[in-house]
Amino acid sequence: MFLLYSTTGCHLCDEAVALLRVAGLSEFDVVDIVDDECLFAEYGIRIPVLVYLDGKLSGKKELAWPFDLLSAREFIRRCR
Repeated sequence: MFLLYSTTGCHLCDEAVALLRVAGLSEFDVVDIVDDECLFAEYGIRIPVLVYLDGKLSGKKELAWPFDLLSAREFIRRCR
C-alpha cells in the first residue's frame, strides 16, 4: 500500500501527486498529516513523503521530497 503524506495547500504535495501519476502509480492514498499529532510531528517539515507499507515485518519504506520522476519510478519498482 502506497501513502502520500501531505496537507491541504501544500504546492509541493500537489506537484508530488502529479509526478506520481506520471510515474505510473495510479493507486495511492493521500494522508493529511494535520489531523494526527504523531504524523505531524514526524512529517510536518518533510512533506510530501511517499510511504510504502508492505504489511510484513519489514515495515515501511519512504521516499522523501524532493524526488523526481526517475527516483519515484525506481522506488515504486523496488516496492512492488
